[in-house]
Amino acid sequence: MYNLLQKKFKYLVVLIFLSTLATNHCEAQKPKSAEKQRKEFLKKDEKTKKEAAKQRKKDLKAHQKLQGKATRKRMQDASKKSTRISANKKEPFLKRLFTKKR
Repeated sequence: MYNLLQKKFKYLVVLIFLSTLATNHCEAQKPKSAEKQRKEFLKKDEKTKKEAAKQRKKDLKAHQKLQGKATRKRMQDASKKSTRISANKKEPFLKRLFTKKR
């Protein structure tokens, strides 16, 4: 009986001790200002975007390495053409002049 009461008491003391640690830890953290939170979010977001771009570039390079030489050249030409079209630029004058018309 005495041993059982002693075990329950130890369990109760440990439980109270842990609960006070948890509440003290929560109170110790100061709330961050909205501006500081926004800056941290923007910084974290920028970092993840950079990592994603880096990973995309790495994956594209690995994909191109798997292709043959002619395919790589076609992919490169298509990429240049796509960039030029999205920038609203025409093809060079001489290229337009000497291409076959349909």
